[in-house]
Amino acid sequence: MDATSIAIQVVLIIGVAGVLYATLVRPQQRKLKQHRMMLANLQPGDRVATTGGLVGTVIGIENTKTATVEIAENTRVTIIRDRIDEILREAK
Repeated sequence: MDATSIAIQVVLIIGVAGVLYATLVRPQQRKLKQHRMMLANLQPGDRVATTGGLVGTVIGIENTKTATVEIAENTRVTIIRDRIDEILREAK
């Protein structure tokens, strides 16, 4: 192998790594950052959906790890905040 073919292989490997980063890693990092911001802005009264499919209203936020959600009248559950998938917004 000469120096030119080695240089081409290195450039190809770097190019493939760049494409993988741009298509897989970066979008996942962006999604994780948005999820963290959503959880930081979570307030009592917000209607939320969990990754397990429960839908309810946030009643209280105990600490950085858990929140109390009312899923039916007089039915409250404590959930791990990271498992809140989205804050549901009313259609206007």
